[in-house]
Amino acid sequence: MEKISAFYLKEINKVPLLTREEEKVLASKAFNGDKLAQKKLVEANLRFVIKIAKNYQGYMDLEDLINEGNLGLMYAAQKYNPSSNAKFSTYAAWWIREYIQKAIRDTATGIKFPSAKYKEMKNDKWKFASLDKKVKGADEEETTLLHMVKDEKSLTPEDQFISKESVCNLYSVIDKLKHTEQAVIIMRYGLNGENPMSLSEVGNVIGCSKERVRQIETKAIKLLRNCLDVNIAA
Repeated sequence: MEKISAFYLKEINKVPLLTREEEKVLASKAFNGDKLAQKKLVEANLRFVIKIAKNYQGYMDLEDLINEGNLGLMYAAQKYNPSSNAKFSTYAAWWIREYIQKAIRDTATGIKFPSAKYKEMKNDKWKFASLDKKVKGADEEETTLLHMVKDEKSLTPEDQFISKESVCNLYSVIDKLKHTEQAVIIMRYGLNGENPMSLSEVGNVIGCSKERVRQIETKAIKLLRNCLDVNIAA
């Protein structure tokens, strides 16, 4: 198992953990653009990044995983809305994992997958479970990401199967979405290997209303429809 630099651990352990009240004050300042507050919020949570990064050992060097996780933490410190129902740690954890998983996808040979799925997909024709995960739409009807991005009239029983190229295209397009759009699509349809989340659950994480999440999802789906050329395997 890889070891973390003793000097790095010593330095980050010098920073005391924040109380809930201290976190609220810093988060409020950070949300309003205070760079020093963002820096302090990041420094106080660097140990949290290490804890998450260790779960991905074997995919990349631990040091690289931590560096990517730190980027996610920095992004979270800039974007976290303290008025949301989610704790900063909950919000930050999502972005830390997302930055780490994206780095793993980008360095994986040929194929970009959520890390939890990468080793499961080895054949020329792969069943991409995330595309077939059912979630409830705004009208409470169950749907899947595949149904959302494809014309339902063209769907066949084989639609749950897609080629390697199609999977690459999917993640290539998602990577081009804005961060918030990526977050909504990934959380709503479980593309990070986790269970799909409801509109309300996503809203709690990113700090906006259920209706706003629905609007972001609708816009992102339209972009996917316009950009994604899904090649259904015969």
